[in-house]
This record gives sequence, C-alpha cells and structure tokens, in this order.
Amino acid sequence: MSSTATLDTPRRARSDYADLSARIKSAGLLARRPGYYTAKFALTLAAFAAGWVVFVLIGAPIALRFPRGGVGLVIGVSLGVFSIYYVGLIAGESLADRAFLTPFWAMWAANVILTIVGLVLLARMGREGATSRGGDMSEFLEGLRTNLAKVARRFGFPAERRHKPA
Repeated sequence: MSSTATLDTPRRARSDYADLSARIKSAGLLARRPGYYTAKFALTLAAFAAGWVVFVLIGAPIALRFPRGGVGLVIGVSLGVFSIYYVGLIAGESLADRAFLTPFWAMWAANVILTIVGLVLLARMGREGATSRGGDMSEFLEGLRTNLAKVARRFGFPAERRHKPA
C-alpha cells in the first residue's frame, strides 16, 4: 500500500427530515407564507399544550353543578364545548392565514375566551347555592331564561316575569 492512498470515507447519511428541511428552505416556502406556518405552530401548541386546561376549567364546574345530569348531559356538554373550541381554532387559523389577526391572537383566542368562561364558572362554584346537589338541566335552562329576560327588560323589550312556585 502506498502512503498516498486514502480510504474513501463514506458520506454521512442525512435524515429525511434534514433533506425535506433543506428543500423547503431552498424553495423559499417559509418566506412566502410566514403567517400560515406561525399559525400552524401556534395551533399545535394551543391544541395540545393548553387545550386540556380549558376543558377541565369548564367541565369540573358543570359536573359539580349537575351531578345527576346523566350521560346525555355529559355527552351534550362535551360535544358543545369541543365544537365551540374547534370552530374557534379553525376560524383563528383562517384569520391568521389571511393576515386579519396576528397568528398568536388568532390561535389563542379560543383558549382565552373559554378559559374566561371556565374561570367564571369556577368563581360561581364558591357561592352558596351555586353548586346545589340534585340539580338537573331544567335548573340551568330556567336560570338562563331568567337572565336573558333581565337583559331584555334592560333594553326595553317586554319579558314576562315568572314567579317560582312556593
């Protein structure tokens, strides 16, 4: 063997991610739509890292408020909360992609709004009578109707007053 002979060093294998990342950078895709990619990243973070907090903040007070609500109430409320959350995330993604809102606020708006709702529900749990055992959906609907009637009367709309039976 001669001293000038060199061993061919094998070329280091690159991962598929590295190849894809290099192709994306060379094509300039990140520079064309930065709001889109920022929103996608924020969506992933919002949905998986903070979304569970929202569901706990809303679910716990509702479960304590209506302990005999049954499976139907649980499924109904769960589907309702998840639907509102999902629509908020998808609408936020669309707004961020069109640059109507910053990607951060567009993606976190659903979390912020539903967290406020959850905190209000938690605050109401501390008041006497707010977590009455034995409540059901009819109590919730009656309270909602009463509150809507109060708001309607403030704006001059005639709304009947129901008196609770003695």
